[in-house]
Amino acid sequence: MKKILLALLSISSLTFGGSIIMFNDSPFKLKAEVIAANGTSQGSVELPPQHQLIWEDKGDYQATISKTPYTVIFICPSGKVYGIYDNVSPGALVTPQSATGDRYCEPQKKKQPHSTN
Repeated sequence: MKKILLALLSISSLTFGGSIIMFNDSPFKLKAEVIAANGTSQGSVELPPQHQLIWEDKGDYQATISKTPYTVIFICPSGKVYGIYDNVSPGALVTPQSATGDRYCEPQKKKQPHSTN
């Protein structure tokens, strides 16, 4: 019973506190930039392929302008936009493959070894 109560309290604190669950279901390492409804950047996180994390808004919840819904912009290592996920509610799960956009990154070019000839 205590475990169930603890799990429910953890989930409610995540959804009440302005959090977003992110799962990188793409084959690329991406950066996820979170933008508030008022257009301000709330920060960014690195997401390796097949990894999940919970982003939490550490900002002031007494603000007079609503920060939600959020927009999450997934960005390739090259800086190209992979995809955009609009109208993200606190507690939502977002994935790059469900975002709007090209959903593709150019593969990183491998460095050629220098020849000494």
